[in-house]
Amino acid sequence: MVKLLAIVVLYCCACAVSSESVAARLYPIDCVIPSCITEQDRSTIWPFEDPNFFVRCEPTGAPWELVRHPCTGRRLFHFARQMCTVPEDWEEPCADLPTLDPLEPCPEVRCNTAADLRRLWPMEDPSLFLQCIPQAAGGIAPVGHVCPNGLLFSVRQQACITVHRWQRECSFEGENTPGPTGGDTDPTTTIPWPPPSSTTPATQSPPPSTSTVPDWILCQPPICLQEDPILYPHSNPSLFWQCVPQPSGYWLALERPCAAGTFFHFALQQCVFPADWVNFCPV
Repeated sequence: MVKLLAIVVLYCCACAVSSESVAARLYPIDCVIPSCITEQDRSTIWPFEDPNFFVRCEPTGAPWELVRHPCTGRRLFHFARQMCTVPEDWEEPCADLPTLDPLEPCPEVRCNTAADLRRLWPMEDPSLFLQCIPQAAGGIAPVGHVCPNGLLFSVRQQACITVHRWQRECSFEGENTPGPTGGDTDPTTTIPWPPPSSTTPATQSPPPSTSTVPDWILCQPPICLQEDPILYPHSNPSLFWQCVPQPSGYWLALERPCAAGTFFHFALQQCVFPADWVNFCPV
């Protein structure tokens, strides 16, 4: 009888510890109410109390209903970024946003250094942002992009984030400071920048390196120290380099092949026919 009582006590203790362990991984979702009513609701990926999961609207059974999905590769759902990220980059879905008063001036786009190439730059319309892209004629120029699915660009996150977690982080001189609007956009749209009527010339310099390592040169494997959306040329023009996240949380440069009969064009960031290809590798 004494042994049986001891077993019961140990079992209850184990259950209590397990319950506390599970509860410690749960985060209250009190800043938003997941919904599938509007088109923007249906394009939003919603947080779940356990950040190993997320919830999104799917047309199953009823016209639309919320379905839970797990993150893979030991990742946690980042509500603001609308994606699963490594634990080091994760933020609590309803944590207090930082106080930004008064607002500092927004940084002006420049494409002079390797750090500039890796950075994304804000525009007055928060649904747009600028990225420094190598040009076919040489040099680097800022090119505008549209955030997809009603997301808005965050300077702090360096990404397009959900309108539910967006706040204005800087100000442009003379702007009216509008609030977030959201809405559907075309994720493939790019905005010429500067506008065609502008006389601002592109920076006439070779594509900058992606590494602070002095011996690194273009067409060698890039040094993937952080999340990097740029594709890089390979010494073999039918291949290119891409920084890919690993389960360990680090980023690794992997070789990617072009389709048969095509070469990778660094400026256009895609594979093209040989007649359109430009060699960016040092001779």
